[in-house]
This record gives sequence, structure tokens and C-alpha cells, in this order.
Amino acid sequence: MFYALSFVIGFLLPFQTGLNSRVKNVVASAFLASLVSFFIGLSLLCVLLLLNGYSINFMAWNYENARFWHFFGGFLGVFGISAAILLFAKLGAILPIVLLVLGQIVSSVIIDIYGLLDMQIKNYNAFNFLGFFLVFIGCSVVICFKDKNFKLSFNPALWLLGILVGVAFSVQACINTNLSNHLFSSLKAAFISFGIAFSVLCFIAIFVLRNFKNLLKITLSKEPFYIYFGGIFGALYVYAITIITPIIGVANASVWSLFGMIVGGIIIDMVGLFGVLQKSINKEQILGFILLFIGVWMLKITF
Repeated sequence: MFYALSFVIGFLLPFQTGLNSRVKNVVASAFLASLVSFFIGLSLLCVLLLLNGYSINFMAWNYENARFWHFFGGFLGVFGISAAILLFAKLGAILPIVLLVLGQIVSSVIIDIYGLLDMQIKNYNAFNFLGFFLVFIGCSVVICFKDKNFKLSFNPALWLLGILVGVAFSVQACINTNLSNHLFSSLKAAFISFGIAFSVLCFIAIFVLRNFKNLLKITLSKEPFYIYFGGIFGALYVYAITIITPIIGVANASVWSLFGMIVGGIIIDMVGLFGVLQKSINKEQILGFILLFIGVWMLKITF
């Protein structure tokens, strides 16, 4: 069940990206689009807290056993968003995703093997490691062959940054899981993470970019209201991954959500959602999917 949930929440992430891209066109800023997304996600988490009988007065929550680094999840989220904006501008839309996948898979396996960040140690065999490799190769093939004109551009600093974004997302899941354990609530942990990220983005928009007034363009836009709901998917992802990670491990949670993300992205391309140019799946991508399926299956082999 938790593997399937990881797949579903990963599947929804490209839809969040597609909606946020529409918001970006309205407010003329990727940062402000992220700010809107986090605001919507934070609002949803507030409602869920109230429905579950929790107080939204987070200052009154018990943080007695929480360590200072348990609150870094939101900062890592902002880092990932900021770096992604730079990488997509410098490297295009394809290579950054491949680098993110590489960073997320490698870092999550290391975290599981050594039990870093207070996570439970997970043991993997040779079949599992081969599975991780096939997942990476499969993801790379599916992504790279989306565009037949894709050309590889090597920039060591930007490649490293792309890999670090993947590492950041793995570490963020672990941090939020630890905070959840100390607060005895995944909802509270997700709320704290989103709240910190939203506050940082507000600071950047007001004092660094100074383009906060662009949000007023939303009131004049003729875009449908649902394009602003991308944050719902982001909030559900952070909430769900906090629950899933300690049960199936960081690596499995990452791989299955990546699997869902790839499938969701391909469907968006095939249908032509969110104004994306409609593209049919090609034989190279089918091969990538086959490798991806085999790799995911091998991850579940135990002795």
C-alpha cells in the first residue's frame, strides 16, 4: 500500500509543476508562483489540522525533544525551488531532472544503509543495487528522449548543483520525518516545513526581488481559478512522504515517487495538458519504461 501511495504522490507532482507554470505566466515570476503554491498548500494543511482536532497555534506545540536541524526542511524546499529555477534557465528542462534523480537515488541509498539523520538502517542486496541502477538508467532514457534535439552540456558547477537538489529532497524527507516523530504528527511536521518555506519566500519577494506587487495581477487575470491549486499537490506530497519514509525507507520512497513523477510527466506530454506541446511516446521511452519497471521490481527482492 505504501509503495502505491509513493507512486501516487509522485504522479501528482508534474501536475503541480504544470499548474505553477500557468501561475508564473500570470505573476511574471517563478518565485512568486512558488509563493502562491506554498500559500495554498499551507492553507490546506491548516484545514487538515483543524479537521483532525489540532490547534493551529504552532507556538503552543511541544518542541521539547526536537533538535534545531529538525526545522531545516522548509529551507531545503526553498533551496530546491531556487536552484531548479537557475538550472532550468541554464541547462534546459531535461538535464536538471536527470541530475535530480541521480542525487536523490544515491543520497537516499546512503541514508538508508548507514542510518543517517536518525533514520532506521535498511539492508540492500546485490539485486536491489542493480535495481537502483536500472531505475536511474530508465528514468534518464525516458527523460532525455522526450526531446530528440536534446544536447548534453557539461558544466561541473551546475551539474553538482543539480545533484545537490536531489540530495536536498532526500534529506528534507528525513528531517520532516524526525520532526513528525517528535511532534507525534505528520500533519504538524508538514505544516512547519511549509510555513518556514513560505516565510522565506515572502522575505525574498519583499526584500530581495521586491516584486511582491506582481501578485495583484492575479485579480486581473482571466485564467481559471484552479491553476492556483498546485500547492495542494505539494502539501499532500510533503505530508504523505513524511508518513511513508520511515516505513519503506528513504530510497524506496524516493524511487517509487520518482517512478510516479515520470509516468505523470509522460501523460501530461501525451495529452498536451497545461499548454504543453502534445508529444507521443517513442520507442526509446518505451525501452526506458521497461528498464524502470524491472528496476522497481528488483528493489523488492529480498533474501
